Amino acid sequence: MALDKKLLTLAPDLPVAGIIRFYWFDPPAVTLGRFQKADVINRSACEADGIAVVRRATGGRAVFHKNELTYSLVLPIDNPCFGGGVTASFQGIAKALKKGLANLGLAAEIEKRRSGRDHQREADCFLSAGRYEIKLAGLKLLGSAQVREKGYLLQHGSIYLQREPGEAGKYLSGKASGLLPSEPLVADLRAALGRQVLREEVKAALLNGFRESWGIQETLTSLPRPVAA
Repeated sequence: MALDKKLLTLAPDLPVAGIIRFYWFDPPAVTLGRFQKADVINRSACEADGIAVVRRATGGRAVFHKNELTYSLVLPIDNPCFGGGVTASFQGIAKALKKGLANLGLAAEIEKRRSGRDHQREADCFLSAGRYEIKLAGLKLLGSAQVREKGYLLQHGSIYLQREPGEAGKYLSGKASGLLPSEPLVADLRAALGRQVLREEVKAALLNGFRESWGIQETLTSLPRPVAA
């Protein structure tokens, strides 16, 4: 995610129109939203299980990254396909994600309004859906968050291949930690498709969704890992 922030800073000088990246966390980790208070983290549980805690450049709330796929977009905000104001860009990106999920055979929905649940008190991003996030059968499937700088946007989003009920709550305080394992609040691809799903399959489906929606001819999908100084 530090590389994403660096790419956003460098975007005006890069010889590409935009960047799409896909990656995941190994070992698992928790990312905090840019302005989220750190007291939502159960530090003792994270330390005991070796769960790193990282703060994202983008907003939103905490995400427990395990058995998931994260996408990252760095795009100019003046492009008519996905640009404009924050709402317009979220909507344009959501339509592309929906098309990508259709490539997996999923009839996903785009949330038109904020969830009726207590959005602010939830520590876990996936326990309620904001506008233009992706749901499946009423359950949140793909969460997203954005930041803007110098005419470009950076948007992150994550989708679970498989999520164990209640596991994220072990590392988050507040209402999230009190969830019962049986509460069906989050969708994942294994439950939705009834089979094990590989990351490469999901990546290809989402990438094709972006291509089909925006007419992308050539896409940079991977970059070398940054080397620590």
